[in-house]
Amino acid sequence: FPLISGVFWGSAGVLFYTPESTAHLVYLIMFQFGLIAGAAVTLAYLRGAFVLFAFTTVTPLSLLLMLEKDWHYFWIALTLLFSMFIMFGLSRNVYRSISNSLLIRFENEFLVKKLQLQALELKEQKEKAVKANEDKSRFLASASHDLRQPIHSLSLLTDALESQVSTTTGKSILKLVRSANCSLYSLLSSLLDISKLDAGVVTPKIECIALAPLLHQLVDNYRAIAENNGLQLRFKARHCYVDSDSTLLSSAIMNLLDNAIKYTPKGGVLVAMRLYEKQVTVQVWDTGIGIEKKNKEIIYEEFLQLDNPERDAEKGLGLGLSISKRLLRLLGHPLSLQSTINKGSVFSITLPLSATPKQSEQSLHHSSINLQSDIDNGWTILVIDDNQAVLNATKLALNDWGYNVETATCIEEVRDIATSDDSVIDLIATDYRLRENTTGIEAIKVFEQLSGRTDIPAFLITGDTDPDKIKEASSFGIPLLYKPLKQGELKMILHHFQMP
Repeated sequence: FPLISGVFWGSAGVLFYTPESTAHLVYLIMFQFGLIAGAAVTLAYLRGAFVLFAFTTVTPLSLLLMLEKDWHYFWIALTLLFSMFIMFGLSRNVYRSISNSLLIRFENEFLVKKLQLQALELKEQKEKAVKANEDKSRFLASASHDLRQPIHSLSLLTDALESQVSTTTGKSILKLVRSANCSLYSLLSSLLDISKLDAGVVTPKIECIALAPLLHQLVDNYRAIAENNGLQLRFKARHCYVDSDSTLLSSAIMNLLDNAIKYTPKGGVLVAMRLYEKQVTVQVWDTGIGIEKKNKEIIYEEFLQLDNPERDAEKGLGLGLSISKRLLRLLGHPLSLQSTINKGSVFSITLPLSATPKQSEQSLHHSSINLQSDIDNGWTILVIDDNQAVLNATKLALNDWGYNVETATCIEEVRDIATSDDSVIDLIATDYRLRENTTGIEAIKVFEQLSGRTDIPAFLITGDTDPDKIKEASSFGIPLLYKPLKQGELKMILHHFQMP
C-alpha cells in the first residue's frame, strides 16, 4: 500500500508539473513536502514503508526539476530531496519516541501487575499473620483458662490448709507449696495483663499522686527478693507530685524492677528520681549483663527473652518489658533505655509534674484496709462455677472464714436455689463462663427474676484471658476478678460488699 500510494502521489507531481507557472510549481512542491511530513509521523512505526512512500512521492518531481535548463530548478530539486532525508531523521526520532513510550507503558503495566501481586501476597501474609496471632491468642487463652482453674483451687486450698498445719516440717512444706503457687500466679498474671491490654479494657485514671511514697513501697516489696539474690537495692527519692495512674504506673515500674533483679548476677539495683522544671524522670539502674544495641527495640516484643535459652520459669515468660512499654504508652509516659554490655542498663520513665500538688485518694489496690474489722461473717454466699474442684475449694475457704455457702454448677441449680423457701442469699460470686454456653451474667439475672430481688450484690470471677471475652465480661458493670485469686483479694472484695 505505501508503494502504490507513493507512486500515485509521485505521478500527480508529473501530471501537474507546469514549470512556466512559478506559483503553481510552489504549490505542488509544498503539497508533496506536506505529504512526506505527515507520513513521517503516521508511518513512523513502519520505517521501511515510510522510506518507500517518501522516495516514490518526491523522486519523479525532483528529476523533472533537475532536467530543466534553469539552474534554480536544480537547486529546488536538491532542496526537495534534502528535505526528504530530513524527514527520514524525523521519522526515526518519532519511531524512537513511540517505541520508548510503548516500552515505558508496558513496563508500567508490568510493574503495576507486579505491585498488585506483591500487595496480594502481602495481604495474604498479613491475613496469615493475623490468623496465626489470633490462633496463638485463642490457644493461650484456652490453655490459661484450663490452668487457672486448678491453680485457683490450689491457692484457696493452700490458704485453708495453713490453719491445719502445726508441725515445723509441715509448715516448711506448705511454704514451698505457696512459693510454687505464687510463681504460677505470677506467670498467669502476665498473660492476663497482656490480654487486658489487647482487649482495650485498661482505662487510665489520671490523678495527682505523690511519687516518692509509691516508689518507696515498690522498693520495699522487692528488697527481700534482691537480698536473697545477693544484691543491694537502693532508693533515692525526691518529693514531688505527678499526674498519672498509680496502679498502672506501679505495674510498669514493678516489671522494670523485677527484670533488673532477675538479670543482675551481682552488684545492685538503684531506683532514682531526677527532678526537672516541668517533669521528673524515674530511673531503674542495674549492674547486670546489659543489652546490645541491636536488641534495644526487640526486647519489648512479647515472649522474648534474650538471656533465657533454657526457658527457666523463674525468669518469667518474657512479657514484663512488653507490658511496661504498653502501659507507659497508654499513660503517655515515654520510656527510654541506655545500656552497656557487661556493665548494666538504665530504664528511664518521664512523667509530668502535677500542676495541683495534693495527695489524692489512693485506689483500692493500694489502700490499707483492715480485713479483720467488724464485718458480718454470717452472710450466705451463692458460689456458681461449673468446675467442681473450684466449688469445693471456694466453699472450704469461705466456710473457714465463717460464711455460709450455697453452691451451683449451672443455671438449673441456680433456679432451684432461687425458688427455695429456706434459702436467703446475701451475695453471689459466679464464674463468667458456665455450662451450655451460658454465662454468670445470665445466672445472676435468673436468680433476680425468680427471687424477686433486683438489688442483690454480685461479682464475677473468670479464668478467661481471651481479649474478646475480657472485653465482653467487663461491659456489664459488675466487679470482675481473675483466677487464680489470692486469699487477700477474695477477702478484700467480700469486705468491700459488707462495708456499711
